[in-house]
Amino acid sequence: MLDIPQIVEAVASVLPARRPIGHHEPSLGDHELKAINECFAQGMTGYKAINAFEEMLAARCGVRHAIAVSSGTAALHLALVAAGVKPNDEVLVPALTFVATANAVVHAGAIPNFIDGPLNINAYKLRCYLHRQTVKAPTSGPRVNRGTGRPVTAIVAVDLLGVPADMAELEHVANEFGLVLIEDAAEALGSRIGNRACGSFGRAGILSFNNNKIVTTGGGGAVLTDDDWLAAKVHQLATTARVPHAWAVEHDAVAWNYRIGNINAAVGCAQMERLDEFLEKKRKLFERYRGRLADCADLELLDGDDGDGGVGGRQCNNWLTALRIDPREHPNARFALLDALCEAGIMARALFTPLHMLPMYQSNPRDNLLSAEDAWRRIICLPSGADL
Repeated sequence: MLDIPQIVEAVASVLPARRPIGHHEPSLGDHELKAINECFAQGMTGYKAINAFEEMLAARCGVRHAIAVSSGTAALHLALVAAGVKPNDEVLVPALTFVATANAVVHAGAIPNFIDGPLNINAYKLRCYLHRQTVKAPTSGPRVNRGTGRPVTAIVAVDLLGVPADMAELEHVANEFGLVLIEDAAEALGSRIGNRACGSFGRAGILSFNNNKIVTTGGGGAVLTDDDWLAAKVHQLATTARVPHAWAVEHDAVAWNYRIGNINAAVGCAQMERLDEFLEKKRKLFERYRGRLADCADLELLDGDDGDGGVGGRQCNNWLTALRIDPREHPNARFALLDALCEAGIMARALFTPLHMLPMYQSNPRDNLLSAEDAWRRIICLPSGADL
């Protein structure tokens, strides 16, 4: 059985003495303030900081285009629409992810169809589900869900907690079944698979720069792609589809006002200059947790790395350090441990509630999701800010 006082003491020994300790506090200081002041001095108008931020993102992630927008949700919404997802389509998403992944599908007019993990989408389970549950369309269109009659057109693969999904196998599945693959790398900036950055797989990838992300802009996101046409479409839809002109104000489509602000982008530039620093600090924090928790029975730390990070090897950014507990002796141990940590001023959290268990998604199509439910019941996320 879990020794909860021992675990709380071990976690506390890793952290600063101050309380409370937030779940993922941003690392902001003079470098970011200087970037904001320079943006003010330039009048805050124009796109200088935005353009610089997009160039830094594209270079870091190894893609041709990065379009910075107001949130990760907006980025995923734009990527889905630009990639051709239409109202009434079904989009395959993991059951275990932040709610924004499914919400963006709904914003595009489509229906989330939930696939099992345990963490990221399991490519083998996905392939079996598609063989069992979908059929070829009578014409040359997308596959159709046998149960709902709706077309199944896309997969959103999530790099949960910064742990890279099995993108190579998911790309094979997408190609086999004629599906668009979008990578939700909202939590995975700095993670890699071999020599490729997370966010660079599929037709497009997305990032988030919310306050709790490894790089923050106070709120923001980005679409990443090598597809020139898709990048142009995303840019058009993110900027109210305004037609370029010296003085006329005209628009050629119904679109959204999703562009990131110049000050937010300036903060993003400063944060990107510190990304390697953040990654190193978070790796060291993970190792300290692992060392202090090694003697605690019936739990393990989730390790997103495998091998040496070489060809095909995964390197995780350690966005959130997570504990996986063995609940067999005490099924409510997760709740007791979370309560004890929070009472000690250590703001740990449960993993995201599986989306099919939320009231608005309980009737959505799905595969058997026992692995995702099991992972949710066993995983606790520890405070993981870079400055800890």
